Amino acid sequence: MDLTQSVSLADERVLLRPWTYRDLDALVEVGLDPQIWRNTVSRLENQADARRYIEWLLDEQTAGRLLSFAVVDRGRGELAGNSSLGNASAGDRRIEIGWTWLSGRAQGRGINTRVKSLLLEHCFESLGAQRVEFKTDAMNDRARGALEKIGAIPEGTLRSHTLMHDGRYRDTVYYSILESEWSETRERLRSLIEAGR
Repeated sequence: MDLTQSVSLADERVLLRPWTYRDLDALVEVGLDPQIWRNTVSRLENQADARRYIEWLLDEQTAGRLLSFAVVDRGRGELAGNSSLGNASAGDRRIEIGWTWLSGRAQGRGINTRVKSLLLEHCFESLGAQRVEFKTDAMNDRARGALEKIGAIPEGTLRSHTLMHDGRYRDTVYYSILESEWSETRERLRSLIEAGR
């Protein structure tokens, strides 16, 4: 599970591609909305934050800890957000999908479902994952609903688990999809995508 190898993934609506410094202006344009960062560990407030964010994503990839994808809305031709692969354990064939955010313009349009579909397919069919896991803030009902909609199984809550940018310690809910569940999940994702959800 090499996270230093850049790849691009796409369907007819979204493109997931590696980040570059050329994305800075687009990130500033769509990524400074405080609502995006309400349930995240960090937040972007200005251009300097956006530059540091891209630097961090690229440094984490170079170190093999995170493989991040700029999410591009192909219909609008614009940056729509980010999603990443990380916390990989090759021996356990385990990897996490997370660090996901979408701009306000991209939310509620089925983009997140397509992103998860592309990443899950890559994890199970290209990287050979046995387990793909997700985690989110217990208070983030929207993210929890999105994970349950695609068939991710809630596994439990780690209390006071992660320090947030506002000083609050969040309770973190873990979810997973196993290799043995991938076929059923893939069909569920296809149905959701066809329905525009």
